[in-house]
Amino acid sequence: MKTYAIAICLVIAATLFLPFSESRNANAQEPEGSKKKAWSGQKWEYRVLRIASARPEEPGRRPTGRTGDAEAELNRLGEEGWELVTIRIDSSSNRTSPIFYFKRPKK
Repeated sequence: MKTYAIAICLVIAATLFLPFSESRNANAQEPEGSKKKAWSGQKWEYRVLRIASARPEEPGRRPTGRTGDAEAELNRLGEEGWELVTIRIDSSSNRTSPIFYFKRPKK
């Protein structure tokens, strides 16, 4: 009796599920000769800015660029429509230099 009930449930579930899977597969198939449309969403251009910093083994040494210079450069990029996406700290070659990644809508 228990096996019979499980079989009935499986038949009902398959009957309910089958029409949805067929319609989804029919929509997924492209007619012959059709071309995929190119991406028509927003396109971006990117810019990377590295600001030199002091070497960590030289305590008390000032960075090669002044903070005001970096701030002026970041403000200039903002005026040009660049948006800061992320910052990564590069600690290669005994320097700790921030790398700024920007993007803006492509014109």
